[in-house]
Amino acid sequence: MKSIGVILIAFGIGIIIAGILRGYVSDTISLDSYVESSRPVKILEGIWSPRKVYLNIKVYGGRADILLYSNGAVLKIWNNTVGFIDRVDIASRSYSYLLIIPHTKINRISQKVTFYGIEKDVLVNGFVIIILGIVIYIIGCVRRKELLIILIILFSSVILLKMDKSYAIPNWFNRGVYAKYKGRIEGEVLLLYNDTVISGNWEVYIYWRCIEINNGMAKLFINITSRSLDNISPTLSYIDYILLNISSRKVFYRGREIGITSMFLEELPRENQKITLIKTENYEVIGTVDKIRIIPTYNFGFQKVVDVRFNISTTGTFINGSKIKLGFIDRLEYDTDTGILLKGGWTSDPIFLIIAGIKMMFLTPNIYLEKTNVDIGPSDTAIEIQIWLGRILFILVIISPIIFVGYIIYKRLKSKVR
Repeated sequence: MKSIGVILIAFGIGIIIAGILRGYVSDTISLDSYVESSRPVKILEGIWSPRKVYLNIKVYGGRADILLYSNGAVLKIWNNTVGFIDRVDIASRSYSYLLIIPHTKINRISQKVTFYGIEKDVLVNGFVIIILGIVIYIIGCVRRKELLIILIILFSSVILLKMDKSYAIPNWFNRGVYAKYKGRIEGEVLLLYNDTVISGNWEVYIYWRCIEINNGMAKLFINITSRSLDNISPTLSYIDYILLNISSRKVFYRGREIGITSMFLEELPRENQKITLIKTENYEVIGTVDKIRIIPTYNFGFQKVVDVRFNISTTGTFINGSKIKLGFIDRLEYDTDTGILLKGGWTSDPIFLIIAGIKMMFLTPNIYLEKTNVDIGPSDTAIEIQIWLGRILFILVIISPIIFVGYIIYKRLKSKVR
């Protein structure tokens, strides 16, 4: 009886360890459903595991009500939407799906769903098996079996307590959404609107917030600040408002179209595809998608990004009249879940031009997303673990000879004492 209890305890511990390790690996489903119908349709049907779920859904061609069914009940509803980004917490392993109820005829539904976190029922089963093993072990040691049966019932009741259902994060690009970027210009230059070049050292902050949104046009508050790092370079700060067409990225200022911004990508491009990153009245910057990869970010863990390469070249004039040819090759890295810019050489944009009079910024290092209320998505923790394991292994390789030599010296000293 005791040996059975020990086996069950070991088995339960193994299940818990496997469940925890499994929690560090996320599963992502990406697909498009072509509907061409105005009738309700089910998508993502199947048995959903009890994990956290990151949903990125887009409806093309019209609007729809979207309902999330789990275990026969409606877990959440998104009314009259063209898409959303949200997170839910699936409480138990059950048959689940999204029901799309179109208001008008729609043609395509884009779905990207990431399951992440620990599967709750695996942990529960592991603990139950451990408790069962402990009880069987105790039964083998004592005689009062009736008391132990009551303890089993009490332990099971405590373990199987009800869990929280869900929580929500604001959808992508609605009123109140914001992003704050940070970067540096160290010994480099700012190229102003009239092609005047000024050199200096600045810390650059770019902040935008959506004040209101109507019919696909968002009104954004913009703050661009370049703070002096050396008490010599002038501190520059500008604030203003623009209108942004969300579907085309076209920027409007005081009733006039001024170009296309690269602050986000609405449709994520494919590898080797060429896209218009930036466009103003005087020039256009074409980017080429290099690859899709996973990178570390400032505040958002490891994220999968679309890596877009580009190059810019122009001529500027210093205040003393001498001319300089400016040019560089850089890249912008966009989050694959939301399309928002995460980091890169955000050096030129019609927003900078019209608000701050800055035609080009030479940032060293590149600018990065410091803070936002956009739901970027869960970090790819498995990659993070691999990196840390690599670092630990590297450290062990370095210090192992030192430990070995120290051990030999210790043994020799000890033998001499004898």
